[in-house]
Amino acid sequence: MPTELHVTAEARPECLRPLRDIAGSIASEAGLSSVQVYAVKFCVSEAVANVVKHAYPEGEPGSVEVSAHEAGGELAVVVADHGSGRVEQANRLDEGGFGLAFMTRLTDGVTFTAASDGTTVEMLFPLSGGEVRAATRHHLGAGKPECTSPPP
Repeated sequence: MPTELHVTAEARPECLRPLRDIAGSIASEAGLSSVQVYAVKFCVSEAVANVVKHAYPEGEPGSVEVSAHEAGGELAVVVADHGSGRVEQANRLDEGGFGLAFMTRLTDGVTFTAASDGTTVEMLFPLSGGEVRAATRHHLGAGKPECTSPPP
């Protein structure tokens, strides 16, 4: 069975690590090398951090979705939000931090789609030898990772 993941969490800093770790587990089960798994985890961390920082006005709740699926010899990993974000920032990779630049170098391809109703980042990672390897099916659709609030 092909690998599949879909999880939704609150866009809060304490949710970054659980989302990164879930994506890393899926990448490992899909047959990616340890170096590729690290790249997946790094890229998901950067994308989720951008959601936490830019997608929603400070103090307003919002969600971040992480999904993954096998597609044509690659693992497609998608991080999406439904915030207002900053459309102009997603279209200019040469400004700001280094996270977006690293994401373009660590993936087989990355697509940023920014609109008034949210931003989507799709990252492609090649599967071993270009072959799709059957792995345990994960579907966490309604599940949310454990993210605890920091003490007041």
